[in-house]
Amino acid sequence: MEERWEQLECALEQLLTADRDLLREKYLAQKDLATLAREAHLTLSAVKMRLKRARDKVKASLPADQRPGQSQSG
Repeated sequence: MEERWEQLECALEQLLTADRDLLREKYLAQKDLATLAREAHLTLSAVKMRLKRARDKVKASLPADQRPGQSQSG
């Protein structure tokens, strides 16, 4: 499990700081999209797209067997 967290942190570090911060605010601070948009001075649509692209980049940088939706053995 610790290895998965390390891989996730590594994947997050590859993102632009603004995108990484947006993901953290959304999922760790649990801010709603409207709040994120207001704080980032972006439209709601722009926030949604940035989050989608950031999630896609994180998924793509994880090993195939560690991506969300993949079954875990062991």
